[in-house]
Amino acid sequence: MKTDESLKTLREVAAEVNKALATDDMQPDVRAAYAVIEKALKYARTEEEAGELLQESIWSERDGLVRLSQEEINLIRDYVAVYFPDSMTKVSANVNERTSMLPEGWKWDHEKDGSGCLISPQKERFYEYDLQTREFQLSMDSKSLSYCEDLGLRAFVRYAEENVLERLEQEELEQERGKKRLFVDMDGTLAEFKQVDTLEQLYEKGYFENLQPQMAVVEAVKLIIKDNPDIEVHILSAVLSDSPYALKEKNAWLDRYLPEVDMAHRLFPPCGSDKKDVIKGGVTERDFLLDDYTLNLNAWEPPARGIKLLNGINHTNGSWQKAMVPWNRMPEMLAADIAEIIRTSGNEREEERDTGHVEDGHEQDQQEFESRRHQRKGR
Repeated sequence: MKTDESLKTLREVAAEVNKALATDDMQPDVRAAYAVIEKALKYARTEEEAGELLQESIWSERDGLVRLSQEEINLIRDYVAVYFPDSMTKVSANVNERTSMLPEGWKWDHEKDGSGCLISPQKERFYEYDLQTREFQLSMDSKSLSYCEDLGLRAFVRYAEENVLERLEQEELEQERGKKRLFVDMDGTLAEFKQVDTLEQLYEKGYFENLQPQMAVVEAVKLIIKDNPDIEVHILSAVLSDSPYALKEKNAWLDRYLPEVDMAHRLFPPCGSDKKDVIKGGVTERDFLLDDYTLNLNAWEPPARGIKLLNGINHTNGSWQKAMVPWNRMPEMLAADIAEIIRTSGNEREEERDTGHVEDGHEQDQQEFESRRHQRKGR
């Protein structure tokens, strides 16, 4: 960065420093700022470097300022912000586009008169300040400004961003706690069950990767992800831990048919183990398992809840009498049914669903789908 021509030259600044230090009626904070500037100029090796240090020190601690305390650096920044507004505008241009800690969309607005604030992505103003009056907004929840003689701009920016970041993290945590989780099985649920004559066939290359998808179920899961931000979807599928192909091929299958579920949301417990064991922190009443195998569903409850997928070959004994959904419904209807089971868990509507009759097939789906679509349009 070259020294801005509109700024005073190094010699002019040095002359003002000497003159100001000799003035008895000079304000203490301005005197201190001049003294620090003189100190910074002393350590600069060239005139150009001195100009760069004076400008860039507003926001970044350069090697040339390591001999200064943080308080002294804050004084330089405040002084330049008030007395060299053109420099402030140039140097902080990139700061107005981003913040050092906060997510995209947050930015500082530093005015030429030494005032400013932090602006949220929704254009709300927080943490206002006025360097000339030494007043700062110290809380997001209060618009009042407090007089703080010793608080520097850099320290205030850091304080504000740390507080906003803590608030955002807390809000995100509360939001995550409010979500319900749906864990979806693969074999016999997302993918069609493929009969084998011998166990060795399960270990053959290509067995899992070439399983045909049950597209109504796959599309339903995609719709749940797309339309239900309050439901977090995971894959939970057992793998043959001693197979060289099983895990790799199941991930390849998901990459092909259900890439919406990323690697962080795919869980593969070893065959024969309890599926709950791979879930960090265990399961709660807010967790649901969509599976075609009753033994897995029984192991899931309580405290979590099971939803049985009727895939056309299971449920021959009728041993599961709780929530069920058929595999061959329209994806829109299947997604709506699963989401409704999750949202109404624990209330009377769920009890009616658990003990009621489950319809199969597409026959009644089109009429019901059109009815729901017209209801949504009328809202």
